[in-house]
Amino acid sequence: MKVVEVFWVDAGFENSHLSEEQVKAITPLPRHNVGYLMVDDGEKVILCFGYIEDREHNEGVWDGALVIPRGMVLNVKPLSL
Repeated sequence: MKVVEVFWVDAGFENSHLSEEQVKAITPLPRHNVGYLMVDDGEKVILCFGYIEDREHNEGVWDGALVIPRGMVLNVKPLSL
């Protein structure tokens, strides 16, 4: 499983009372997340942040899945451990 850093922009939300000038100054939020790359296709990038071994059943489960729409992704950078 590849470990990657994903650079992406997230939507923002302000619920304060803002002037028109303040509203127009709002920008998307630059984000960086590191995790196990599960999916990278034309629709989405999915990262998981951990793996939990299940010794009883000889398999494990993935933990903390983040789904990022592909259109919000700027770059996916492979990392070496």
